[in-house]
Amino acid sequence: GAKVEETGAFNVNRLKELVPAVQLYSSNPRNTTLNIRGQGSTFGLTNDGIDPGVGFYVDGVYYARPAVTALDFIDVERIEVLRGPQGT
Repeated sequence: GAKVEETGAFNVNRLKELVPAVQLYSSNPRNTTLNIRGQGSTFGLTNDGIDPGVGFYVDGVYYARPAVTALDFIDVERIEVLRGPQGT
């Protein structure tokens, strides 16, 4: 939380620059993809109705669409990036 506040990373787009092997590509909310170590969805393809390859959770709540990564963080204590099948 302190690092997020210190760097001014108020959303995933800003945070991705601090975490190795995390990429976020977005041209608009419908064409957004979040990748970890190259795994995720292909950028530019609108896969409406299909869950992405990388899960995104906020306070234990799963958000099924990558467009939610554009939302700003409010009062974040910590951020975890799990590289592997931990979330399954």
